[in-house]
Amino acid sequence: MDAHIRLATIEDAQAISNVVISALRQSNAKDYPADVIARVEQSFSPLAIERLMARRRVYVASVEQRVVATASLDGDVIRSVFVEPSYQGAGVGRRLMSVLCSAALDLGLETLHVPSSITAESFYTALGFHKVRDEFNGAERTIIMRKSMTQTTPTLQTRRLILTPLQLVDAAAIQQLFPHWEVVRYLDSRVPWPYPKDGALTYVRDHALPAIAAGREWHWMIRTCEDPAHCIGSISLYDQPGNNRGFWLAPQWQGKGYMREACEVINAYWFETLGRPVMQVPKAEGNHASRKVSEHEGMRMIATQQGDFVCGPLLKEVWEITREAWLEKKSALEAIEQGANEPGRL
Repeated sequence: MDAHIRLATIEDAQAISNVVISALRQSNAKDYPADVIARVEQSFSPLAIERLMARRRVYVASVEQRVVATASLDGDVIRSVFVEPSYQGAGVGRRLMSVLCSAALDLGLETLHVPSSITAESFYTALGFHKVRDEFNGAERTIIMRKSMTQTTPTLQTRRLILTPLQLVDAAAIQQLFPHWEVVRYLDSRVPWPYPKDGALTYVRDHALPAIAAGREWHWMIRTCEDPAHCIGSISLYDQPGNNRGFWLAPQWQGKGYMREACEVINAYWFETLGRPVMQVPKAEGNHASRKVSEHEGMRMIATQQGDFVCGPLLKEVWEITREAWLEKKSALEAIEQGANEPGRL
């Protein structure tokens, strides 16, 4: 959904009040008694919102010039996040939170806090916030949550490659390199095909960057050391059951062993830096190139199930390697390399 996000003006006060009260009555009322809802409503009259604008950065999200969501940044605290019920679940709230997090980073904030309602706790948890404590005002329970803003995706390097953290400016390169049948045919059917002209921008802006900010995904652009100004593909990690890694490489760079090399350093980040106990990777049955990468890593196929891909329905294989198995293989390779470098060895 194409929602426009901007700083609110005094003229938005009535529309903001309408959004807040609608959300309180239809969404929050499921978790709080009527007297609590009525009391909270009094804090969001148009006049009260005008007063808030003098103390906070108040933002609105609008669709077709109609305000459908609001949130505010009060120092290092995000407050008053409300989405009109008919637009909840459409990604508007995530977009709004992404803008506020970016503003917080611009201000140099290292930590963000949010006083969450019972209704919104799972929403903030999905965005990387963690519960600190409960606070009570009579029957009104508020969950105080916190998120560190200093966790950044590092640049990684191998012998031939540089892996740089995904940024919004990378969307243009993705739009040029990604929409080729050889790249997309074995990807999940959620990838739109034919690929729209704004497909990369929409994906990076609305999905990948918010997921990175929430600590659920890690994305890198792949570049060669010889030509670091240009991307040749992408590789990602996901904190999702059964799907922990994905990658793609532009056709002209395939068959050179680049993806094996990228996976080595990415796997180390998954197991050593993030401390994950297992990596599972799904792939289409006919994706022989991806299968060879997994076999080279020492993964084993643990399951098959029906899957939907850009090229159509195919059997989906799930490959797995545990941290223990990965460490064992890594130690064996290091021993071989060390032996080859010893004097008198060929």
